[in-house]
Amino acid sequence: MLWQHNLSKEITLCPIKLTTGYPCPACGTSRSVFEIINGHFYDALYYNPLGYLAIVLSIVIPPWVIYDLWYKKSSFYNFYIRIEAHLKKKVIYIPLILLILTNWIWNLLKQM
Repeated sequence: MLWQHNLSKEITLCPIKLTTGYPCPACGTSRSVFEIINGHFYDALYYNPLGYLAIVLSIVIPPWVIYDLWYKKSSFYNFYIRIEAHLKKKVIYIPLILLILTNWIWNLLKQM
């Protein structure tokens, strides 16, 4: 649970945090996934909301890739190409950048 953790004594492998002392937008994602797996959903959200995205992608992508390999299809690759094309649109990438920046500010404020 969150109240049992001391964020100032956490070990990090993040090169940005190791170099600058400040967390990157993704810092806390691993802890977030760990908390989701343990059923501590609020704590997971506190550590990093990206943990929810990471866990969904971790559940969906491997079976999809295995399916494509097994049946010699390229549905995941085609999906990736379509998503990449959508992400190049300003109406998509600007809000996503703002969300990541907001998450980064959240990570920086938690550290204080």
